[in-house]
Amino acid sequence: LWHFNLLHDPVAILIFGIMILSAAYNDDKVGHFFNGRCLQYIGNISYSLYLVHLPILYTYIMYRKMQYQPDTQAMNLGYNFSLLEAWIGLFFFLTITFMVSALSYKYIEKPARLYLK
Repeated sequence: LWHFNLLHDPVAILIFGIMILSAAYNDDKVGHFFNGRCLQYIGNISYSLYLVHLPILYTYIMYRKMQYQPDTQAMNLGYNFSLLEAWIGLFFFLTITFMVSALSYKYIEKPARLYLK
């Protein structure tokens, strides 16, 4: 939402500040949310997410640049995305990134940790 200037910095600071304070005081509801299986798994694969997200993003950017044709407006292959196209692109980017990260965590990171121990 920051990209579209729909969420201003003071609101974001307030929301994240409340989240951090809630997590620090370990309220039952907030603690239960942060200790859920989904967020624990995201925490486990976070290093893999960190490593693979940028190469995936750069690959997509290079693909878009190869497909960019400024003279053809009908094909809409430029950099101007509609809101729906942006959300669909974000969905696919997140899906691919999480899938590659999960595979990297399972087949590279976990065996490497066991080997190093």
